Amino acid sequence: MSTNNTLYRFFDNVDRLLYVGISGNPGRRFNEHGKEKGWSQEVVRSTMQHFSTREEAAAAEVAAILTERPLHNVTHNQGKPLATPRTPRVRFVCDICQTPIVGASGYVQVDIRTAGRYEDDDNDFDIVKWQTLHRACDPNVSSSHYWWATDRLTTTDDLIRFEDHMVEKSWVEWTDLDEFVEGLMHRAER
Repeated sequence: MSTNNTLYRFFDNVDRLLYVGISGNPGRRFNEHGKEKGWSQEVVRSTMQHFSTREEAAAAEVAAILTERPLHNVTHNQGKPLATPRTPRVRFVCDICQTPIVGASGYVQVDIRTAGRYEDDDNDFDIVKWQTLHRACDPNVSSSHYWWATDRLTTTDDLIRFEDHMVEKSWVEWTDLDEFVEGLMHRAER
C-alpha cells in the first residue's frame, strides 16, 4: 500500500492521544507539526496506518477523531474535548502493574463487600481503599465491587462530579474516597 494515504496518530508520554491526521508525505507533515504546533513537543510516540485510497484514509480519520477525541484536533471533534488547558486531565496508574491507564482500558473501583466491617471492640472500622486497575490486570470485576470506567473521569471537573455523586452513598464513609480523589487531583496535569 502507498504511504500517500497514511493516517497517523500522535501520543504523549502517558499514551494520551494528542492528534490524528492524514498525509501523503507523513515525514514532511511530522516536521510541519513540529514547527507549527506548540503541543508537538509533547509527542513521544506515533502510529501510522496505510490505506488503499485517500477516501478510505479520510473516512478513517473522521471516525478516529469522532470516537477517540484527540486533545488537539478541532475539526470533527464534537462536543467538549477531553481536556482544555484550563481543565487539568486526570492521570491514572494501575495499582497492580504500575503503568498508565489510557482511555477505557481501566476503571476505579472499591470492594464494597468489606465496607463497614469492624476490626475491634472499639467499633473502629477498616477503611476500604479505592483502586485504579487495568481491565487486563483484573478482568473479572465482580458485582460486589463498585466501579467507574476511567474514560468517564478524564478531567478534574469529572473527578469533582464523581466525588459529589459518591458522597451520596451511605457506605462511602467506610472508604478512603477523600484521600483517593485528593491524590488524583494532586497528580492531575496542570
